Amino acid sequence: MQLRRCPLCGSNEHETVVELEADAFCRTNWTYSPDFRTILGIGEHALFPVVRCRRCAMVYASLLPDPAFLTALYERVIRKEECVAGSENAPGYARRLRYVAELLELAPPADPLRALDYGSGLGVTLRILRACSVDATGFDPSALRSDYVRERELTIVGDPSELRGTFGAVVLDNVLEHLPEPVQTVEWLRGVTAAGTVAYVSVPSYERKLLAEQVEKHRRGEPIDMALNPWEHLNYFSLAHLDALMLRGGFRRLAARERTGVPGIGLRPERSMVRRSKNAAASLTRLARYAVRGDVLATAEHAFYRRES
Repeated sequence: MQLRRCPLCGSNEHETVVELEADAFCRTNWTYSPDFRTILGIGEHALFPVVRCRRCAMVYASLLPDPAFLTALYERVIRKEECVAGSENAPGYARRLRYVAELLELAPPADPLRALDYGSGLGVTLRILRACSVDATGFDPSALRSDYVRERELTIVGDPSELRGTFGAVVLDNVLEHLPEPVQTVEWLRGVTAAGTVAYVSVPSYERKLLAEQVEKHRRGEPIDMALNPWEHLNYFSLAHLDALMLRGGFRRLAARERTGVPGIGLRPERSMVRRSKNAAASLTRLARYAVRGDVLATAEHAFYRRES
């Protein structure tokens, strides 16, 4: 493994947030083979630091696994059958249907619309896009996952250089957190998009408070969030850091007033009247924010960006 600089600003000055032993994030990961140590050659006392950049406050894994380690991780440690079960189910399709519906409404008019699913994994979103008559192409470097997608007669490439033309819609669904050089990827998107292209982005939301909660859980010996995994998730984005990253490719986040979906003011079903009252009061504050600013409290887990330059 090699030391990384900050993936956002390039600084090599950082402070350690937490050091994790493999068991802390592997034993609770239901997609992992129990033989992960043998497969990866990991000792019992190896530590994997998560750090915060002193210049821009971006949080990231400070060690980059080498290509052989990552191939073994994604092709052998992560069990494909578990990923299929976790993705190809009613909640998984419902989540994707919601963002695909808004993406198609926001995308510039085209017949057919060309869409790129960057990091398409098992191709679930590709199947939805094809059902909507979208000319969709996937990219995924995993041979195992690409073969699975091709078996379903979907278009996918394993090398970005194979992509041709311009795309009016881009999906980056739980991808940017995995990339060693996310800035390079977002800047590369300039070459395959144009002004007006809309991108849907979802990454695990790692605002400072949430990260602090996970670090405290680890200190107490409690199970931590599965997303806090410095082998797979190299980058931990707050919304501000995600906005800064996407801006490198000329993409600006769309406020609620610019989108087509119903603004999320935070109402949710609650059984208790006390909980409903608290939720309603908080939602009134968010409603006022929307009335004044035309926006609501956004999250890095569900954001749309339009390329402006």
